[in-house]
Amino acid sequence: MKRLIFLILAITMLLGIIPTQSIVYASAENSSYLQAFEQINVLDDLTSADNFDISKYPYDETGEIALINFVEFGYSLSNSDNYGLFIYLYNPAKLDINTNSSSNKIQMATSYNEEGLPNDYMKFELEFLNKSSGEYEGLFYKFKIKNSASFYEKITERRYDISGIEIFVTGSNNATEYGVGGTWLFKGFSKGFGSDATQSTLEVEVNDLYTMELEIYSTFYRPNSISNLGVGHQNTVNSVYFAVDNEVLNTYGSLQKIKAEWYEYKTNPIILIQNEAVYEIMQEYLGIVITENNGVYDEDIPFSFLSGEGSSGSMTTWEYGYNGYWNNGSQTGYLSIKNSYPALHYLFYTENIDPSEYVLTGAELEEYIKTYNKSFVNGTLRLKDNNISADLFSNKVDSGRIRGYNIHEIDTNDKFDLLSYDSNHTAWEKFLEFGFWAPDTSGELKDVSPIEIVEAKDMAQTDSNIAKNLLINESDVSKFK
Repeated sequence: MKRLIFLILAITMLLGIIPTQSIVYASAENSSYLQAFEQINVLDDLTSADNFDISKYPYDETGEIALINFVEFGYSLSNSDNYGLFIYLYNPAKLDINTNSSSNKIQMATSYNEEGLPNDYMKFELEFLNKSSGEYEGLFYKFKIKNSASFYEKITERRYDISGIEIFVTGSNNATEYGVGGTWLFKGFSKGFGSDATQSTLEVEVNDLYTMELEIYSTFYRPNSISNLGVGHQNTVNSVYFAVDNEVLNTYGSLQKIKAEWYEYKTNPIILIQNEAVYEIMQEYLGIVITENNGVYDEDIPFSFLSGEGSSGSMTTWEYGYNGYWNNGSQTGYLSIKNSYPALHYLFYTENIDPSEYVLTGAELEEYIKTYNKSFVNGTLRLKDNNISADLFSNKVDSGRIRGYNIHEIDTNDKFDLLSYDSNHTAWEKFLEFGFWAPDTSGELKDVSPIEIVEAKDMAQTDSNIAKNLLINESDVSKFK
């Protein structure tokens, strides 16, 4: 079967497959028992339904987590005090779900187009309530959907479209998404919540919502030229790519939009040291904050670290520095440093490899960040459900960026630019910073499409040209093919 390949720039997307559903009708004797309902054990809830057969949910070490029930509790026209949404999960492999993880989420539609089809989705965090025990230990889980009050409306029919759930299993690097693909329509009221408190008028209809599970691969592209931010900066395009069967495209049309979310932080300077003796000395001072002389210089620290030499008049100016002070025997003073840091947080020994040739891998950096414990002056940040030191990151990001949580809708009609140094620097500035031996400063890219459909003609080129034209890393081209 022929397949059409999409190259998605700077986004990630995961979808899923439809599971089997069963329905439980939630009821209450009066309108004050939301907390009591939350405390009911998941197995008691499930077995209270006439159509629930526990023999259909065996232990299976190869099975995947699935949504087996979705409950709207306490809907009433009078108030929303007892309103809540709940999900029940079947965990056939009895995976160790991290129930405290903020990465446990559900994706639900939040708006619809004129044809009544979902046109926007959001992720809502899941709050763990309880799980089955004893003979069925860890086989079923009960979660409450946080901030579900945003769905409450005083209408007689309530619609909930769910496209996926994300569950974080202990020991994983990321939450795994499991497809759901369901539309739930609720009419009427549970016993105790309608105008007639003695009986239930609640009706529930469940329909399939078509979803797909796509295998996602990642790559990146870094132009050789210096970016418009100046010395020490290069642009990088982070991308993902995946394949979709043509029959799906013929039925539903091409991909138009993607909603991407990410957390963005900028690291403080990462220092690579070639000399082992120097590395050992500097390592003793990791995380120690300078409090002397306005946080600039401490005479008890036996070294200064300086990087990015330039000049300002008759004085040498440094781009980055730590413990910056000079003493030539007759004169002393603080060094001119654009960005003076009161502490060092990243330090790597290059095994005597020249730092300009040393490659610090993403896995090494991630492990360093996760295990760093030298200082927590600025508190902690949450990263993949690990509390990490906020000292490792700057309190700002580059111009035009947003620090922390980001969510952005990307349309295939959108365009973006990767500007080079030449776009906002003069020839004179270039000469002052690089002299007569300036590197490439002109390689900019304009009107780049964030969603690219890859065709046969795109692949009928050399690996180098494929990488350049599709903005992917050349070492990934063979796998991309």
